[in-house]
Amino acid sequence: MLRRELLPDFILDPNYAPLTENENIETKRFCHPLLPFFQFAHGFDQATNRWIYTHQKSPNTPVPAQDVAWYSDARGGIICEDMGTGKTCECLALILLTKRQMARPPIEGETLPCVGTVTSRLETNAGKNTGDNNSGVSLPHKGVPSLKYLAVRTALLSCAESLRVMHDDGMIPDDLWQQLEPYPPYYRVNPIAESRARRGAPTDKMQSVFFKVYLSSSTIVVVPDNLVDQWVREKYKHVEDHGGLEILKLDDSVNTIPEPQTLIKYDLVLVSVSRLSKEYIPIDSNLAELWNMCRCYSRGLSQCTCDRHSPPNNSTNARARKMPRRHLVDPRESSSDFLQLGTLVSKFLRVGPFAHSTSAWTSLMVLPYKRNKPGASDRLQALMQNIMVRNRPNAITSDVQLPPLHEKIVQLSPTRHQALTYNTVVAFFNINAVLTERVGRDYFFHPENKRHLRQIVENLFHACFSFSISPKHIADGVMNGKQALELWERGEKPYSVGDADLLRRSIAELQRASSDSEWAYMAHAESVGYWISGLPHKISEHLFDAPTDTAECQRSESARLATASQLLQMVAAAKDMMATASDGLPPLSTNIDPSEFEELQSAKVSGCTSNKIAYILDQIRLFYQDEKCIVFANTQNEVALLHEALDVARIPHLVYANQAMSQSQRRHNITTFSTSTFYNVILVDVYLAAYGIDLSAASRVWFVSPIWQAARERQAIKRAHRLGQSRPVFVETLLTRETIEEALWRRRQEISRNDTEMVAKDVEEDGKMRGMLSASKFIEVDESTDAGSVAGFFGSDIRFWPANIRYPRQLRQKYKMWSPGSPENVSPSVPFFKTRRLTLRFTEGSKETGNF
Repeated sequence: MLRRELLPDFILDPNYAPLTENENIETKRFCHPLLPFFQFAHGFDQATNRWIYTHQKSPNTPVPAQDVAWYSDARGGIICEDMGTGKTCECLALILLTKRQMARPPIEGETLPCVGTVTSRLETNAGKNTGDNNSGVSLPHKGVPSLKYLAVRTALLSCAESLRVMHDDGMIPDDLWQQLEPYPPYYRVNPIAESRARRGAPTDKMQSVFFKVYLSSSTIVVVPDNLVDQWVREKYKHVEDHGGLEILKLDDSVNTIPEPQTLIKYDLVLVSVSRLSKEYIPIDSNLAELWNMCRCYSRGLSQCTCDRHSPPNNSTNARARKMPRRHLVDPRESSSDFLQLGTLVSKFLRVGPFAHSTSAWTSLMVLPYKRNKPGASDRLQALMQNIMVRNRPNAITSDVQLPPLHEKIVQLSPTRHQALTYNTVVAFFNINAVLTERVGRDYFFHPENKRHLRQIVENLFHACFSFSISPKHIADGVMNGKQALELWERGEKPYSVGDADLLRRSIAELQRASSDSEWAYMAHAESVGYWISGLPHKISEHLFDAPTDTAECQRSESARLATASQLLQMVAAAKDMMATASDGLPPLSTNIDPSEFEELQSAKVSGCTSNKIAYILDQIRLFYQDEKCIVFANTQNEVALLHEALDVARIPHLVYANQAMSQSQRRHNITTFSTSTFYNVILVDVYLAAYGIDLSAASRVWFVSPIWQAARERQAIKRAHRLGQSRPVFVETLLTRETIEEALWRRRQEISRNDTEMVAKDVEEDGKMRGMLSASKFIEVDESTDAGSVAGFFGSDIRFWPANIRYPRQLRQKYKMWSPGSPENVSPSVPFFKTRRLTLRFTEGSKETGNF
């Protein structure tokens, strides 16, 4: 990386191609893999490059290496290290190495229009004053500059090393630095790329939009919003405070970006993408906005004076507003990776000759590659190998040994509720297939019905976790199935006997689900159900009504089904029922007596309707006290349901998801998870946080469901298994048995064993997965009454009542005062309130008047 910045190579003109046949053994001995396409600035020269080339216009005429055209290579590249191997640390190391390296001004031949020579405000002031009282530098007087002036000017414009860094290191005295600091070097540039080519734009107006570009040794790092704090942490973790990096963080919390003279005093300016985007104005196509943009700081002023400027000529603004917006890339082709790569190579890396011509990339790279011309593929491969910076994997493993990574697939049996839901979705698949006779636009798998297919496939996967289906949809499915059967029985539909049997089975599964009181109750609640037992009668009867007549209830005679929100509401209601005051009056009928409080303390949550939530809660309760845990979810609904489950189990946790969370909240939660000893669990949306963030504090990872894209899964795992990890990492992926999740996992394994097979973007676009989806089968519903064998129950019950909430002393005293005997011995069938004779004594003045 440092060599590419300081000593760039030379790239072969793409019009030339090296000859593939070269039998000269002596020449082969000097062949570097990139030598035919790159002339190295160090180690190889034209004398050692003995390749022969041909020009595309004269392919039969060989040309020696010294006679072909070469362009200057990029002063940069793309870091392509493996996930979690220290790309941030590499960048910080490069910034430290180049602290003294000043930015170089553009040179002749580079496509930066209208670039002025490097100068300084020192020279600008020279024509206005005969001396600078503040700096002590004697400016030219009557054409004769002082020796100190000449020395200061030469030092400022040398651009060899950062004078600021040299002063920080004690190499420049303070008195001399005071004379240098106010006059940083700069050059002028017109930011409009083809300003000269604009018709009707007056020259004087164009001259007025020149900007000052200050030269410094500062480095600007632009990162996604969620990685800003992580970069700051890495800086303080790996860079010493003394002699390290002066850093300035710019994110959404910063209203105004400091002026250039302040920015160049920092070694590292860290700016978020969203904050930088607020500064962007498409000046290449919007002269009006550019005209109205503040340029006070760019002119070298210490404060904004825009209110003193006279407005520009109205005719110029009108002309600018009529300018059409010009896109660098055709919007219809913006999705092409090839064209986006060309924009990166030409506009950002500025690799020649593509940086000098807007059409060079298309004519020299894209079209030859699409037309399969000889040498086009080799030319692209050589270019990518050159601009991509990467250590070999064996070089990294020899220096850095990561802790072991243990990966495991956990297969879970579905709960009764999940089996009923899964079968209803499969029934919809089957009814649709039979009714459409597997043809036509209404068929789920018809090419024009992608949207509905994607939705029902998502529902099938959701059913393996937790999913609610509207009873109306069930009723519609039963009605459509019965009508189709009637038509078949009358001979009006040519269904096969197998399809008729499939309709009957599908109707039966739909009716089975809708007639189940537990399933219908949870479908109405649209949530996960939790089995709770041991609640006092007062709470269980008056606060909710749920079915208790299914097999899963039989673990406890008093088991009730409730949602997470209902459980949390019951805790809050019980707290209110224990509210009391020291007023000496009898307890209220709504109060909980001491015996009922004992029931509350023994109440327990024994299981739930989702096998995956039950398993994850069991595992987290085992490990979260001593290890940090990550749960990766595929959808926002999974994140929300897991969040409720952890609340029920009273496990402190954080959430990193997209819904209703700002960038600052996400960043804060990542920092808290990495540094806090209280929050050891985090729920993460795998599609939002599979890239970039550092979660190496965690050693336990669970995937709620299998991920179709293996690359996304590997990225997510690398959030924990990366540099900085000091413990073995355990990763578990949960699958529901006999469902489409098992089929997906088998298909993924098959693809991984075949390197030549392309991976479809979505599950339903894969040919074999489409076949498995269209042939989805019903799963067996477990009717077992043995509580120990029923899926979804916890390994150990969750205590319903918070252990830290005690019975109020004042309320206990009331029950002791107003009930006969000890409160613990009170029978619920006997009224415990005792009527006491009250003696009231009335006095008038000092005279007693009567008793009652």
